[in-house]
Amino acid sequence: MGENQFSTNKHEVQKIIDRYKEMKKYNSSIYFDVFELELLIENYFEECDYSSAKEVIDLAIKQHPSSLTFYIKKAQYLSYIEDYSKALEILNYSQKIESTNEEIFITKADVYSGLEEHEKAIKCYEEALSIMGEQDDIYENIAIQYQYLSQHEEAIKYFKKSIQVNPENNTALYEIFQSYNITDQLDKSIECFKEFTSIAPLNKHAWFCLGNAFYYTSNFEDAEKAFDFAICLDSNFFEAYFKRGSSLCELDKYEEALEIYKESLENNESDASIHCCIGECYEKLDLYDEAEKYYANASSLDHDIYEAWTGMGVCAFEKSEYQKAVKYFSKSLDINDQNYETWFCLGEAYLHDHKYDEAKDAYKKALEINQSIDDLWLNLSQAHFSCDEHDEAIKVLEEGLQVVENKANLYYRMGIYKWIKNLQKEAYYYMELAMELDYDKFSEAIEFYPEIYQDQNIIELSQLYNNLNNQ
Repeated sequence: MGENQFSTNKHEVQKIIDRYKEMKKYNSSIYFDVFELELLIENYFEECDYSSAKEVIDLAIKQHPSSLTFYIKKAQYLSYIEDYSKALEILNYSQKIESTNEEIFITKADVYSGLEEHEKAIKCYEEALSIMGEQDDIYENIAIQYQYLSQHEEAIKYFKKSIQVNPENNTALYEIFQSYNITDQLDKSIECFKEFTSIAPLNKHAWFCLGNAFYYTSNFEDAEKAFDFAICLDSNFFEAYFKRGSSLCELDKYEEALEIYKESLENNESDASIHCCIGECYEKLDLYDEAEKYYANASSLDHDIYEAWTGMGVCAFEKSEYQKAVKYFSKSLDINDQNYETWFCLGEAYLHDHKYDEAKDAYKKALEINQSIDDLWLNLSQAHFSCDEHDEAIKVLEEGLQVVENKANLYYRMGIYKWIKNLQKEAYYYMELAMELDYDKFSEAIEFYPEIYQDQNIIELSQLYNNLNNQ
């Protein structure tokens, strides 16, 4: 039974359902022809009402015992309830009776897929193709089996075959993108989707996939253009608006991104994620009151959107409202306590509010999640240093140097701490290490502790590396 046939006969199907329910209600006996029973079974399959489907299948076999169709339906039912061995028994028996029935092979393929025997599933789908000829859905199913086997090159090949048979098969387009993404071949996907857009220039999904390929290879300018094409083809394509706005944000074009997000908001007023993105744009433009308003809208629409609470915390922090910021960051962490950036922000708020013990706890939580960020180690050391725990501050930096790749800032800070402790020889050693790695960050070190630039040796070191840096 084809899905389209089922969907175009809804009125007729309802009449048959009503007759069937009436028969059950009065425990009477009513004859249904093969076509009517197929419609009933498909209806219950679509509703995932498998117990009712089984009752109809049993009735169908009783009324039409010679019809192989209903034995195949019984196998499909058994597959749905994961009784695969019984399903295969019926299908193998059915295949002996009618070896050229494509439904037998398709159902066997579904059973083998359920058993995670994907090679056998592929063979069955290929048998079905040999009977039916090219079918986009069968090609797509073969591709999915190859995905299960992590053979993504083969999967891509069959998804492409599916699209060749049916250029409207947009699911296959997205699956191709996923296979390229999983195998880190997004550069190849760009050429693939360029080809699709040249073949089907009015397919918004092809342009959207091309935009994603550009976006995830950090080619944001081309991504923005591709998403714009998709929007031109469908002015209600919400996902394209969203990704175009994200592309513009990546390009630091926040005013343009605001226009796109607000245009999208006209048809999606209740979408919390758009309000959140608008809030982020205003935040990047240092318009914190406006940003906080949109973040608040997002949190009222979706109380569990932690990014909005974090955004409100950032706005409060930038306005030096540290206790308010702590409240928002804490709320965000109640929703998602695995975001190291929010723990970092909470630590910042406590640090600026001179609550050093709380700051230390927050930074330690962040480091439990991600140890590779130099600012986390720097700020944890600063919290200790602010409590006159100088040795502990140095110990934190030593631990950070074991795991952080970008060590320059940690070397600068270590040099400053050593200098403050009157360990000048060690201070000069660490300052020189830092300047060798990244002289440009010396200005940040001076900003953190200007007094160190009164040391003649530090001045001479900086002049030396400044000259080397400008050669």
